[in-house]
Amino acid sequence: MNPFSFVGQLPASKSILNRLIIAKSFFPHLNIINGSQCDDVQLMERGLESLFKGQPVECGHAGTVLRFLVFRAARVVGEHELVGSQRLFDRPQEELLSSVRQLGCEVQIEGCRLFIKSQGWRLMGDGLHIRSHRSSQFVSGVLLNSWELTQPLHISLGKDVVSQGYLEMTLSLLRQLGMQVDLHGGEITIKSHQKVSVNEFAAECDMSSAFALAAIAAYDGHFILQNYPASSLQPDAIFVDLLVQMGAEVERTDHQIKVKSCEKLSVVYFNIDRAPDLFPVLAVLCSLAVGESFLYGGNQLAYKESNRLQKIAELLFKMGVNFEVINTSIKVNG
Repeated sequence: MNPFSFVGQLPASKSILNRLIIAKSFFPHLNIINGSQCDDVQLMERGLESLFKGQPVECGHAGTVLRFLVFRAARVVGEHELVGSQRLFDRPQEELLSSVRQLGCEVQIEGCRLFIKSQGWRLMGDGLHIRSHRSSQFVSGVLLNSWELTQPLHISLGKDVVSQGYLEMTLSLLRQLGMQVDLHGGEITIKSHQKVSVNEFAAECDMSSAFALAAIAAYDGHFILQNYPASSLQPDAIFVDLLVQMGAEVERTDHQIKVKSCEKLSVVYFNIDRAPDLFPVLAVLCSLAVGESFLYGGNQLAYKESNRLQKIAELLFKMGVNFEVINTSIKVNG
């Protein structure tokens, strides 16, 4: 079999695109440069079309689509319905319902359907209190829909914000779009009457996809990504540092990254909470390293589209890999 080889570009990040699509729904003049045909992006675009037509919003399996569009629907006066898969509604939604109710809306879940009755956001207290110990998307959903508010909004995050890198991505993106948003400790403040101040925004390439290809090259081959951003908003961009730690040959320039295989891959110790979307590929890559790798901090892995820790354990077992799952962590012997 020939070594793996890739030279080219990759589609835009769905995480960034879905955040930009929400902003564009408030300010249609915003031109989004670069795109993706992935399911989550198409669901977000079609979901907004359905929302403004008064039709049920299909969310599929996508937690991001449901959580972002629930808050978008709550800004629109009327009654709205969002539908999705059984797995989607089996995932934790208590924080979502609590947040929407604090905004003065009626909301309930019946089977695989979520119903909202809204008069627009009407804060029921001095601010929102959002628990983020299972997902930061609830906070991101509020922030992304906080354009043109008539009064400042204060959000208390509570303790143990998981996937904090994605919340930081949301904050950075909103600031680049022109939103004045302040973060002090566990408190976020958004000033009133915020508007998008740019006419266009280029969405960078998807780092999760880049890692999948770069990981193959790190084992056997080479990978050249030509639209690599000089500075990335995505927490998954840390994959470059991980590959360096594991011994791969990595070369970076402002708009390109090259990865070549090495004689042997080294073990890695990594807190997966920093970038949970890297976990599946990283766990398999660790099975090809020499020694015992340790991936820890995966408290939220069970709440993704599937139970990622369980599914990767099943995969490693089928591969004949020696591993051990310890609560929300995994040891992988390459």
